[in-house]
Amino acid sequence: MFLIIQKRLNISLMIKRLKLIFPQIYGDKFKMVPKGFPKDFPDINFLKHKDYAAIHKLDNDFFLQDDVLTQLLNIYEIQKPFNDFLNESLEKMQ
Repeated sequence: MFLIIQKRLNISLMIKRLKLIFPQIYGDKFKMVPKGFPKDFPDINFLKHKDYAAIHKLDNDFFLQDDVLTQLLNIYEIQKPFNDFLNESLEKMQ
């Protein structure tokens, strides 16, 4: 039970961090709650997606900044746990 609660908290934290960089997630959604999650899970609408598309717009000046690599790494570090979550979910389905 503790592992389930911990996993749900990790997912919630991951979603909050992801929304800082990608405030709008696009894609079709399932009508049902994903298996293993309560209907009142805080980010349940996020988990109902059939597919995910996220956009983070960067203007040309962004790439001219001295710390562009650091900023790109920060974006990557925020989105990587989400990619891992999706990959793990797909592996479990196969």
